[in-house]
Amino acid sequence: MTLDTVDPHIIIKSIKQKIYVKNADGVYTWVNDHFAEVAGIPASLVIGKRDHDLPWSAQADFYGEDDKQVMTGISLSNVERYQSRSDGITKIILNLTPYVDNFGKITGVIGNFFDLSHHVTQSRGVFTNSKFYLEFNNEYLTKAELIVMMFLFHGFDPAGIGQRTNTSVTTVRYHLDNIRVKMGCQRTNEIQKVAIENGIFFHIYTLQHDIDE
Repeated sequence: MTLDTVDPHIIIKSIKQKIYVKNADGVYTWVNDHFAEVAGIPASLVIGKRDHDLPWSAQADFYGEDDKQVMTGISLSNVERYQSRSDGITKIILNLTPYVDNFGKITGVIGNFFDLSHHVTQSRGVFTNSKFYLEFNNEYLTKAELIVMMFLFHGFDPAGIGQRTNTSVTTVRYHLDNIRVKMGCQRTNEIQKVAIENGIFFHIYTLQHDIDE
């Protein structure tokens, strides 16, 4: 085999990672078949769509924040993110780099990711009237606590959560303390594990828009 006989399409198809390209507006302009598989539609139908149009619409705003960073010329490597799928939530390892055109201008984002773990969990809670009832502990998580958890799961620290919710760090820590007690956790880093095990994690993602209203 020589360089002249190498087919780049075969190389791309053999890569198991999900690969995609977005333009500056967050519109998908190219994806490989592995990406299309997790999107649940053919690759040709992903083109022209945004994250809000795909199964992980609940994470779209967070992905958009990543894209904005990359559009400034910053690459992101081995970043842990979560992605809603039709049957649960998947932890992914994401890499992003700027897409630079022939004139040296950044016009989009090149991304690739692979699945780290997948969780399909029977929910042990009920979301009602902006609260989430924890069947396993007979407690209610309030709307404010759910929003804090949502940002926590996306990797934000108390200061970052405070900035995005327009609340003080003291208030965020107060909510985190309440969440730990209600979920029976000793430490903040246990909240995510308990949430996944009891199906709360998936509910927060899929009901993000309802919570924000």
